[in-house]
Amino acid sequence: MAEETRRRFFYGYVVVIGAWLAMFVSAGTQFSFGIFFPALLEDFGWTRGMLSLGFTLNLLFMPVFGLLSGYLVDRIGPRRTVIIGAIIGGIAVSLLSTVTQIWQFILIYGVLVPTGIGLSYTVPTVSTVRRWFMKKAGRMVAIAWTGSGLGIVFLVIAAHAMIDSWGWRTSYLAFGVILLVGAVIGGLLLKKDPESVGTYPDGVKPSEEELKARADFAVRGEKWSVREVIRVPSWWLLIGAQLGYQVAMLGFLAHLITWGAIDLGIPLGTMVLIYSYVFVLSAVVGRLF
Repeated sequence: MAEETRRRFFYGYVVVIGAWLAMFVSAGTQFSFGIFFPALLEDFGWTRGMLSLGFTLNLLFMPVFGLLSGYLVDRIGPRRTVIIGAIIGGIAVSLLSTVTQIWQFILIYGVLVPTGIGLSYTVPTVSTVRRWFMKKAGRMVAIAWTGSGLGIVFLVIAAHAMIDSWGWRTSYLAFGVILLVGAVIGGLLLKKDPESVGTYPDGVKPSEEELKARADFAVRGEKWSVREVIRVPSWWLLIGAQLGYQVAMLGFLAHLITWGAIDLGIPLGTMVLIYSYVFVLSAVVGRLF
């Protein structure tokens, strides 16, 4: 029979809070591009295609550094991985406030920003939450994921207010600080697994049969090489599903605010609320229910 550990408080819930906070600021910063888009067009007179190149490169580099973050989590742990990402990402986003040429924007937003956010976003946070929970894994991962959706909702609204009051340069500087501070705090709350603090997943000591089953599963998992994984059809189906989502959803959202505010003449504040509403439904309600 499983028995409760002597610890009254289970640290796994703190890990969920840390993951939630890191994803809140990472996603909110990443997807605020759409609200900065009209301001950059107006200030520099660049074409939408020129600015979109930076966003496209950002989306291409994000999974690359997501892969790197998985490697780093295994080597140095999620805490250090997220903090490194927070420092790189915070500095990179702040540097956007100094941009005067399109190549600078493409380099910083297309390469440096996804380097940092790729290390502080989903891979180190969600994988760590998953290690801390077995029976409650689905619920806890979903709760952590709501940080992403709520971050987009609130930080996009905040970006609109900041740009309106301070201008886009000061707003980017502020967003860099928000990403740095928020992701560092979130990273500091992460611990690699329950065993590192002398407890068990869900805070419950499993039975001998469960321990043996988990050990057998872990051993089988360690035998999978990258070459073996890429030969599994279901893996490619997952990749295809994610790619389809990225193409259909993110490309549309990058231009939604600009399309509505400039092409259709809808007030910018209204378009910001529409943009936020999309993420309330998809990234918050959809993940919880």
